[in-house]
Amino acid sequence: MMINLNLINNEKKKKISRDIHCIMIINGLAMLGLTIGIISILLYASNSYLGHKIDEMEKIGSKTSINSEIVAINQEMQHIDAVQKNFTKWSRVITNLMSIIPEGNTLHRANLDKKNNKIVINGLSKTRDTFLKLKEALEKSDLITDLNSPISNILYQTDINFTLEAKLNLQ
Repeated sequence: MMINLNLINNEKKKKISRDIHCIMIINGLAMLGLTIGIISILLYASNSYLGHKIDEMEKIGSKTSINSEIVAINQEMQHIDAVQKNFTKWSRVITNLMSIIPEGNTLHRANLDKKNNKIVINGLSKTRDTFLKLKEALEKSDLITDLNSPISNILYQTDINFTLEAKLNLQ
């Protein structure tokens, strides 16, 4: 059995009790402040780290954007290159064709088919002789091979509506 001796009066007991409560509150607040301080430091460090990572990601994103732009430009350049490889300078072909046509012949239409390397010429010759000169000039030309002239082209003496078909030499 234990005996309690109360040698302190009630006022001092209340004061001691208040002091203990104050110390406990102060210690609790100190612990709370310390915890808040540590959490603040951790949040600040995390914020700095995430900010740095976001900057890195933006740089990578801009590099990716630049790379995708480069890829798009390269694809456009390849397309342009393909178009240029398939380009035929028709003005050269037409100029050469026009320089071959002798006097007395008029061209109404010339269909140029690059896919089949073919030309179909329709026109009018004043006489059979002017038509034969046209045919001979076209046969001698480096621009045209395998000239095909239907027999109907030479049936009339004058005002001959002709049609000629040939292969184009585009090299």
